[in-house]
Amino acid sequence: MSITYNPVYQDTDEFKKIQEMFPQSTIMFIEKVKNPITEDAFERCTLEEHPTMMFHGTSVKVQEDIIEKGFMKEFSKVAAYGIGNYFSPHSSVSLNYTKPEYGYITLFLNRVKLGVFGKNYGGNGFNIYVLFENCQSLPVYRIGIEI
Repeated sequence: MSITYNPVYQDTDEFKKIQEMFPQSTIMFIEKVKNPITEDAFERCTLEEHPTMMFHGTSVKVQEDIIEKGFMKEFSKVAAYGIGNYFSPHSSVSLNYTKPEYGYITLFLNRVKLGVFGKNYGGNGFNIYVLFENCQSLPVYRIGIEI
């Protein structure tokens, strides 16, 4: 089974729902990514039955590795709260961890199982969650935002 990339078109409810999460930004593209291997690992991760959606900011050059291999805490460059994978329910927080390249920045919108291993940091409503198990997150959408 191979990885698939399906565009989410601007005239769909799916696109509009995601666009609402970025009221100050222009979305250039949204792709729904599907990797059967990482999906299987996520489903087998028994930390929580009801995953939530959270954002992860990254650079363009590492996004293919994330799609292909999933999130891997071993490659975390930011470790303010320990080695782990960092997520936020707020796109504005995750935008701070992106690197502009090719005229846009990239965020992932992910399914996340917090479980007992997800730790919440931050205040003022700008939470950062650090996940310490690689199987706890699954990239679902790749979002390109104009800079």
